[in-house]
Amino acid sequence: MPEVQGGSSYWVVTTDGVLRKEEVLRVPAKIRMLMDPPTTPRGIASKHELEAAARELETLVASWDGEGDPPAAMVAWASRFLDGWLVDADPGAPS
Repeated sequence: MPEVQGGSSYWVVTTDGVLRKEEVLRVPAKIRMLMDPPTTPRGIASKHELEAAARELETLVASWDGEGDPPAAMVAWASRFLDGWLVDADPGAPS
């Protein structure tokens, strides 16, 4: 279950170091369930951006056979997404 603080939620996760296709495919669905209906233009735009990113991730994961390392394209996409997401999350934060 997610922990909730001040309208935000987060998970504490442990892993055995193995990326599993079925688990990765569950993440976008969980994200969509947690998203509150946006009320501001920026919130609406952010929701659309996150939904588009979830579809891109689902497409990349669906093309992976689930064996061995994930494809380089999937890793590169995740790196770009996280780099952009962290910058957008707090524009004044040091990188």
